[in-house]
Amino acid sequence: MTDHRVGEARRAYQEGRLADSERAFAALASGEGALRADGLYGLGLIRLDQDDLEAAAEYFRAVVVTQAEHVDSWLQLGEIALRLGDLANAVSYLARALSLEPQHAAARQRLAEVLADQGRGARAGGEPQG
Repeated sequence: MTDHRVGEARRAYQEGRLADSERAFAALASGEGALRADGLYGLGLIRLDQDDLEAAAEYFRAVVVTQAEHVDSWLQLGEIALRLGDLANAVSYLARALSLEPQHAAARQRLAEVLADQGRGARAGGEPQG
């Protein structure tokens, strides 16, 4: 059962009340276990909304340190790596998400796109110049 504080923090986030959601997620992040992971994940989402990729990545990494099976954090780390042009880590993070939840549609789609792009780039780079 989800703690009511998680629901309140998520609701504030979804309603665009970022200051309220940040306070609520920060309070959760000061806890332990799953509540801490929920808080850190929420803070990571807020930093993504603010386009602070480095801070967002730090929050998502903190989640997977405590909950290595947190699929959505691995997915977000993959997305951030892609935005930063770090394709090797993007593939690694997305593959990790899929290894944890093979039917995760977003992770599956993103990984397929990245691998297809890498394949096109390798073919284009490997063709002889005329």
